[in-house]
Amino acid sequence: MRDDERVVREILIPALREDAWRAVTEPDGVAAWLGGDAVLEPRPRGTVRCRRADGTELEGVVVSVTAPIRLVLLWAEARRDADAEQRDPSGPRLAPELAEASRVEIVLLEDPEGTRITVTESRVGAEGGWFLPGTGPTSSLAGTGS
Repeated sequence: MRDDERVVREILIPALREDAWRAVTEPDGVAAWLGGDAVLEPRPRGTVRCRRADGTELEGVVVSVTAPIRLVLLWAEARRDADAEQRDPSGPRLAPELAEASRVEIVLLEDPEGTRITVTESRVGAEGGWFLPGTGPTSSLAGTGS
């Protein structure tokens, strides 16, 4: 995905918005959505972690939440920093040179037929300012997108 690209997907589901929100934020729903083991803490600076069936791992952080309307997260494929893990196994597991993160925005809007869910993903470079929980921002998060 180039810097100026973004992917937008939209689906209308026959469910109340609150039920749809639970499906995109609770463990079973997140695992089904992402296709593997997943953790998503739906709060600002909450952890996002997913291990897909093919072994690919994604890690990131929740940027903002307006339940049950909007969830924004930043994530990327995990690239292990073995030296950092040896120094502090509980610390950040992503290598500092991580250069290709994505911003994902999920918006749930009420519709006469249920809930319209729009997922927008766009690329964010390391200079885009994403961070992991507990590590603090590396720069402003303004203007990032996935």
